[in-house]
Parts: sequence; structure tokens; C-alpha cells
Amino acid sequence: MLSGMAFFKRVPLEVYILLCIPVLLMAVGATVAPEPLVDTLRHFEYDKFLYYLFFGYAFFKLFFLFVYIFVTFKLLFWASSLLQRLLTESPRKVLQRAWDDARDSVPVWKSFVWLVALIQLNAVFTAAHINQIGSVDPERVAANSTMLLEWDAAVFGSYVPFALQSLAKVPLVDALLAHGYTTLSLVLGIVLIGLLLRARVQTVRLFVLSFFFCSFLAIPVWATLPAVTPYELYGRDILPVERTTSQAQYAETQLEQTGTRVADLQETMSMYGSKPSEGHYHIPTFPSMHIAWGTLALIFGFVVARWLGFVLVPWYVANVVGSFYTLQHYAVDYVPAIVVVLCAIWVVHRLLKWEEATLHVPDKRYSALQVPGEVVEQLRAIRWRDVRAWWKKW
Repeated sequence: MLSGMAFFKRVPLEVYILLCIPVLLMAVGATVAPEPLVDTLRHFEYDKFLYYLFFGYAFFKLFFLFVYIFVTFKLLFWASSLLQRLLTESPRKVLQRAWDDARDSVPVWKSFVWLVALIQLNAVFTAAHINQIGSVDPERVAANSTMLLEWDAAVFGSYVPFALQSLAKVPLVDALLAHGYTTLSLVLGIVLIGLLLRARVQTVRLFVLSFFFCSFLAIPVWATLPAVTPYELYGRDILPVERTTSQAQYAETQLEQTGTRVADLQETMSMYGSKPSEGHYHIPTFPSMHIAWGTLALIFGFVVARWLGFVLVPWYVANVVGSFYTLQHYAVDYVPAIVVVLCAIWVVHRLLKWEEATLHVPDKRYSALQVPGEVVEQLRAIRWRDVRAWWKKW
């Protein structure tokens, strides 16, 4: 029987970051605003559950698609090899060997299922907690949002998100900035697949865990300075803002120049934004997670390959400027986002070093908790030479 401390030392870092921290934050938030948890569970539709289940966290859907294609082909080739052996060898020996192989792979599949479950639970609890800290006085949200715009004006000399709307007159720039913002999940998936194929397991874990840890570092700031996006501030009539100020009049004038791409994006984003009728506002604005995660993708793009990092630089610029152009963030959201992502990488790196030095090698009873190791090692087997060999065998 394991002692309590020994058990906790055997639990990998993923369990704490993906599950324990969100649950703890939600439990603390429930003392102030218990309703958002019920609202989140009520609005977590079945199709959304399947989306998270089969494609993981929304920003890693390309990676999960890659994983499922790989697993499908591996099962097909295994079945083909089994049928070929059944035709040439003793069925009893072949089936016994197949059963032994399947039994040996059980820890891997248990780990993968556990990883998907952690991501699923993380999505639910994090969404619930963001709704909790967004259950604030609308006048406070309006005051903070207008203050961020004034900070933009003080630092950059203009209300940046609204000033950029004039770029809609240039179709190429409009398309590049809009796509730079909306392709974050694609880039994250490419970088994660590249890390999976080229980097060490610990590097893959550092990337994934840093992604989630960024949100946890930003939550205290969101709770202290709740603010909605520039579009929700003046593009939607959901906040008690004064419409006669020079700031408001300038914003409304510039909104008339908004391009169709940005307008369509706003219509889509409004489905996931503030819900005043349900008592909460979407306040993860300052700092910007979109910019933080984009920076994370750029940094680890260089880890995958130097050429990939340089290729991602133009995309990164489009992603950052696109965050302002699409009216999703204020320009002053950039610097705290950089601070958050660098701190997240540093903290997770230190935690992984500590885990590596203190975590005991678990026995089979805890193999399901070893989330990343066996799964990554299995998936890294897919190389082009392996694909060619498998195809010839098939």
C-alpha cells in the first residue's frame, strides 16, 4: 500500500495541471458565483462533448485527427498481418501471440483514454470558472474595457482596434489579418505534430502543459481586470457605456468600415462571447491568450526546425495584428500575453525537472496515469519510411 506522499509523487504533472488546478479554481469560484457551473454543464451540448472527445481540446484538433488516422492505419496493418499469419501458421499460436501483443498495449490505450478524459474535464471546468469570474457588475466591465482603449491611445496614439478597420479597404491585407487570427489552431496542430516526430517526450509535454498553464496564470488578471473585447464594447449593445464620448463616437464611425470577413467572424464569436442574459461576460481579454498561444507556437516552431520557425514569423505578425484587427483584443493586451507565456514555459519546465528528479517509476497499477510517455513513443513510430514499408506490406 502506497503512502499518501508516495502516491502523489507517482501522479504525473498532467493530472495536476489539466484536472486538479481547474477543479480547485472552480471550487474557489463557486463560493462567490455557484450558478455558472450549472449553466456550463447545462449548455455543454452532446455534439460539443463528442467534439472534445474525438478532437481533444479545440486548438489541438489537427493533432488529434493525425493521431486517429495513425491509429486507424496501425490497426488495419495489424489486422492484415494477422490474417496473413493465419494462412501460413497455426491459428492457435497466431491468436495467442496476437492476444499477448494486445495485452502489452493496454497501458498505452489506457493512457491515451485518460489523456482525452483529462482534456475533456479541463475544458468543462475551465469554461465554468471563466464564467464564474465573468459574473461581475456590467458597469465595472464597461469601465475596464474603456480604460484599456484609453491605454491604447496613450501608448500608441490611437484606439488601435478601431483605427485598423480602415485596412478593410485593402482586400489582401484584410484576408491576411483575418486568416492570421483564425488559423491559430492549425498552426498549433502543425507544431505539435512536428514536436511529436522530432523532439523529446519531455519537450512535447512542455509544449502541451505550457499551453494550458498560460490560462491559469492569466486568470488572476482576468478576475482583477475583467474586460470584454473591443467589438463587444461598442459593436454589441450589452454594456452601459456612454455613447456620446469621443472614444465611443470614433469607435462607431470606424465600425462602419469593418470588412465582411471580420463581420462574419464577429457573428460566429458572439455565440461563444458574453451572455448578459445568463449573468456573465466573456472577460479573458487582458492578457490575450490568442497572442500567448501564438507566441508559444512560434517558440516551439523553432524547436521543431529552424526553417519552420522562420516560416511562422510572418504568420505570427498576422496573428498578433489580426487579434486587434478582428476587434478581439486591445493592443495593450500584447505585452502581458508575452509575460504570461514566458512565465508558463519557465514554470512548467521547472516542474518537469522536479518531476523527473523525484517521481518514482510507477508499477503497472499506475500505468494509466502515465499519460504522455507511452503514447508519444508509440506515435513517434510513424515516419515516411515506415509508411512506405507498411504500404508495400499491405
